[in-house]
Amino acid sequence: MSKIRRPRKTRKQKDSSKPNPLRIAKHSNKFTVSCCMIVKNECLNIRKALATVSPIVDEIIIVDTGSTDGTQGICREFEKVKLYEPKPILFMTKEEDGFDRIDFGANRNVAQSHAKGDWIFVLDGDEYVGETDGIHHHIER
Repeated sequence: MSKIRRPRKTRKQKDSSKPNPLRIAKHSNKFTVSCCMIVKNECLNIRKALATVSPIVDEIIIVDTGSTDGTQGICREFEKVKLYEPKPILFMTKEEDGFDRIDFGANRNVAQSHAKGDWIFVLDGDEYVGETDGIHHHIER
């Protein structure tokens, strides 16, 4: 006894019916860039970092992992900053000295999950974008 089958879709039809997660769409002929940062107690460095990256990105996502030195207040001074202060994600095991370690990979994933840009630029709280780095040129292109 034969079965009735639906006609097979061609490869082209399959590709067009499902969105390609790797295809990046332009927004008004411009790619958007999100900067993701994981910080803790960076009040001495964060202002310079934010001042240098703010002109070249569309948004700055900051995950603060428990600052106690006023880092959050400095972050709130910048218009493009979206500050998240979740409870830090820690490793499951304790180190030899008895302290839990912050799992920066998991916290970085939290930051990237909030990013809306086509591209993600990762920066540490004690880093900044220098004019001779060439980063401005690459992001503008």
